[in-house]
Amino acid sequence: MENRIVLEDGDVVNVSPNQNPTGSATAKVGDIKKSIGSKLGNDQMSWGFNGVHGEALIQIGGGGWMKGRMVLQIMFYPSQSLPSQQKTQVSSPLDDLRKELNI
Repeated sequence: MENRIVLEDGDVVNVSPNQNPTGSATAKVGDIKKSIGSKLGNDQMSWGFNGVHGEALIQIGGGGWMKGRMVLQIMFYPSQSLPSQQKTQVSSPLDDLRKELNI
């Protein structure tokens, strides 16, 4: 299984400026979310912060439509394995469902 890290608003990323919504090489994740939000408009900006309430049609386990909150996340997949002492278990909102379905 790949390691993945959900980046928080205070984490800093370094990417090519033409691939970064802020236009700079380094930026905090929160600033990237704000930049994306400003391009989307005020109504859609909440996707990156508190999320938006709505429904999702869940395929796994035939869950059907479920009400909840949707939030955009920026994930980082390290190209090298993390040293064992630095590995952190990233929780997912789907972890409980996976346990129930034994997957």
